Amino acid sequence: MARAGWLLGLSFVATVGCQKVWGFEDFEEGAAGATGSGGTSGSGATGGGGATGGTSGSGGSAGAGPCMNASAPAGMIGVRSPNGVCFWIDPYEVKHSEYEQILKTTITPPSGCEWNSSMGAPQKKNTTVSCLGPGEWADAGADAAVPPSDAPVTCVDWCDAQMFCKHAGKTLCPAGSTKSADEGAWYDACSSNDANDYPYSDQHQTGYCNDSTHSAKALVGAGTMKECKTPAGVFDMTGNAREWVDACTGSSQTSECATRGGSYADDSGSARCKGNTQTAKELGLPTLGFRCCWLPPSGDGG
Repeated sequence: MARAGWLLGLSFVATVGCQKVWGFEDFEEGAAGATGSGGTSGSGATGGGGATGGTSGSGGSAGAGPCMNASAPAGMIGVRSPNGVCFWIDPYEVKHSEYEQILKTTITPPSGCEWNSSMGAPQKKNTTVSCLGPGEWADAGADAAVPPSDAPVTCVDWCDAQMFCKHAGKTLCPAGSTKSADEGAWYDACSSNDANDYPYSDQHQTGYCNDSTHSAKALVGAGTMKECKTPAGVFDMTGNAREWVDACTGSSQTSECATRGGSYADDSGSARCKGNTQTAKELGLPTLGFRCCWLPPSGDGG
């Protein structure tokens, strides 16, 4: 399974240990370490696997601990990818109230987003359901619908999302390519390194996440669906709002970028870790939000 593309630039990160959670590797920053299963150099109880350890075991290095990096922004969850590299991810989708706080801030657009002059309304409005501004939309001429301040912000284009994350010292989560839904940091965090189809398990559970099986039929507060989380504590990676990720077909305004995880309007076939669609970079949708990731810079041990 192709997963390594987004990690090539991170090979410098020193490998620290792994924590075993529910039979797969998914890590929370600051969690207690655990013994590995398998490992390439351990033996006996510290190496995991058989009585003599050996090279045939699976899992991380012997006696491994969680992802730790003093430079990681506060409140993020540390996750170790399948090849041992750590990254950090926001536990919640970016909230409407958080986004509103930076609307008056002047932020220089990143490369490829020079055309994006404002973090307000998306550059292009959908012809069916028009986004008026962050979290605001008009439905067939009706008044703008404004979700609760703790709901994920929507109606932001890809550049708006990337600019927010950059301003916070983070980035949109890497996601491999636009077509491959089962690779990249976002997928690794959602699926607990390909162990699960949904954040909570490999089988869909009705009502666990805010997808079309839930009664809300609209956005709800980020993190309020208490069952809709990964073992490491990352909420709403499926359902509620679809999420922009850092995987685009090009740098132009009309290039398409991947969105992952499905929304409150999607069924279990789309609102899952492999849920993947493409949307024009300039477009905002009422069902589309984002969260941020953080990758250790070159030379930082992670």
